[in-house]
Amino acid sequence: MGLRGQGFHQARDGARSGDFQSKRLGTCGRRPAGKHGLLKGVWRAKGLAFLNKEQDVDGIPKPEDCTAHNRSRVGSGAVGVQVAGSAEPWSYAVSFDLKHAVASLAQSCLIAVEVEVLAGAVTIGVVEADFSTFLDEVRLERKGAASVERVELVVDVPSRAAALVVRTAERAEAPEFVIRHLRLGPVSRLHPWRRRGFHAEKEPIADLSFLLDGHADVIVDVGANVGDTVAAFSRHFPKTRILAFEPHPQVVEELVQRFAGSPEVEVHECALGAQSGRMTLHSFANSATNSLRPMADEAALYTEGAIEAMPPVEVPVRTLAEVCSGLGVEHIDILKLDTQGFERDVLAGAETLLRSGKIKIILCEVLFVPLYKGQAMHFEIASTLHGYGYQVYDYYSFRHSPDGQVKWGDAVFLKTGTRP
Repeated sequence: MGLRGQGFHQARDGARSGDFQSKRLGTCGRRPAGKHGLLKGVWRAKGLAFLNKEQDVDGIPKPEDCTAHNRSRVGSGAVGVQVAGSAEPWSYAVSFDLKHAVASLAQSCLIAVEVEVLAGAVTIGVVEADFSTFLDEVRLERKGAASVERVELVVDVPSRAAALVVRTAERAEAPEFVIRHLRLGPVSRLHPWRRRGFHAEKEPIADLSFLLDGHADVIVDVGANVGDTVAAFSRHFPKTRILAFEPHPQVVEELVQRFAGSPEVEVHECALGAQSGRMTLHSFANSATNSLRPMADEAALYTEGAIEAMPPVEVPVRTLAEVCSGLGVEHIDILKLDTQGFERDVLAGAETLLRSGKIKIILCEVLFVPLYKGQAMHFEIASTLHGYGYQVYDYYSFRHSPDGQVKWGDAVFLKTGTRP
């Protein structure tokens, strides 16, 4: 949720990649010697610190190793596969099947991809079988001269990995890129904080389905962005009424188009807050980081350069209590909040609903470091909800700094007495 999926960084001097034994992906041919010198940087979504023993392995992909999507053009490059994708934001360009490659792995695995972005911006990630749940992902963009970048993706439970995908990023520009090399294998040693990952196999929405016995009447998604969480809710609760709130006009267009064939999903173009009115939405190239609060001065310490400001937008703001009254919503089974530091304000506008117990479960992004001015920290959100009779059920999807400091994650809060 939010920054979580885009928090990549370029490896600092001295950072090293994974000690792993590699396996072939598809029918990739053998890599010529001497290509390591082409690499400009190493990019990781999860800030992992591995111990490295490089091994040259088979891994140069060919066009027949991948599946093209959305009319992407795929051909052979000088080294690897060259792809020209669609300009439609978030559209998939190509995918590489991983199911066979990870079938025998019982521990965390590392997927290393060498990519040269020739134009535009792409997101590279590992997805589950539904092709919308990302287990790990990194965003790359062409800036200046083209260069080969190494992307390292980690999957804690290999059996969940269905495919390696490359898709157009949030900007409407047709990307062109070359996949030069693929490697995959079990990670033999992880940074100690990674081994502590008690949350690694837990999925919040799967837990919500368990807690509600697979049934919900109304789900409210505040900060829906392009709808990845809405799509996950739709899968787990296929007949549930889902109210998706997103304030940025361009993102709303994508959201409406994505769920045009889903009558149960209602898209509302507004922000939610403590009171109705209009506010300035601070916008960024990665729309998942848009916020009604300005970026904190310290944010750069934790985002590793992933934030690029865009023109701000004036947006309407309403309260959740007001919206529910107008839409005839008497209770909410799941309230999901991902508003980039504005969660406390949304809760303030839902006070009557919280006090009366009309919201069963809250799935909320929680921040452990300062990213936005005036944001609430995780303990403040927990304290506020405790005052309304909510308890923490569990934490999920933590993101850490390279030194292991937790930065943000998700938390599920239950109204006292809510149990399966």
